[in-house]
Amino acid sequence: MVLSKFVFIIIAVGGLFFYFFREPILSRINIDGRLENKSVAERTEYNQEARQIIKRHWLFGAGVKNYGLAVYNEINNDKPAYAYQPAHNAFLLVWAEIGILGLISFIALLVYCFIVSWRMKPGGETAALLVALAVMMCFDHWVWSLAFGGMIMWVVLGVVYADRKVVIKN
Repeated sequence: MVLSKFVFIIIAVGGLFFYFFREPILSRINIDGRLENKSVAERTEYNQEARQIIKRHWLFGAGVKNYGLAVYNEINNDKPAYAYQPAHNAFLLVWAEIGILGLISFIALLVYCFIVSWRMKPGGETAALLVALAVMMCFDHWVWSLAFGGMIMWVVLGVVYADRKVVIKN
């Protein structure tokens, strides 16, 4: 019963959101505008650069927060400074910066928090927070590369982990 209400609310809110923001949503989906094409091309380039850094530093990475410097030193040093953007996939960025061992550890931490959350509260409210965080990490880098993103990530992980100890009694 609770799940059906939740699904109904999600569909209703999603429908209203689509109704009011139809044009920008469709322009992003169709990728027919100049800016959308430029954005896709740049993100593809950033992901290819990350793969090149990973090939060179697959075990230990290029170093935390050294991704841009590694791209400058090892791939292309003739772009203006603002053009050195990290890969827009936090998992690729983690691998490029701290290597496969760091990526495995990071994913293990996320999976551990998810399992703990799901076992303690099968309703999934806190697990949903973690899934939302993981989905965002697949499409952008700010969770790993920017200070406020790191704070948000660790707060979410802390809430998920601490929530296992909270018991609500009626």
